[in-house]
Amino acid sequence: MSKFSELYDADIARYGGKPEAYIKTFLLLYRKAIVTDFKPLKLLYKALFRLWANRRGLEISASPQMGGVFI
Repeated sequence: MSKFSELYDADIARYGGKPEAYIKTFLLLYRKAIVTDFKPLKLLYKALFRLWANRRGLEISASPQMGGVFI
C-alpha cells in the first residue's frame, strides 16, 4: 500500500468511513499536496488545495510546520 493510500484511508476512517464529498475532495488534495514528490504535480495539488480550502473557508496549510516541543 502506498503512503498516500495509507494516509488517505486513515483520514476517511476518522470520519466514520462516510464523509461528505467536499471533505473527501479536501482530504484527497491535502494528502496529494503533502505526499507527491514530483515538483510540478506538487505545485498543482497545492494550488488546487488552496483554491478548495479558500472556497470552503478552511484555514489549514498544505505545508505543515511543527514547532518546538517543550519537555
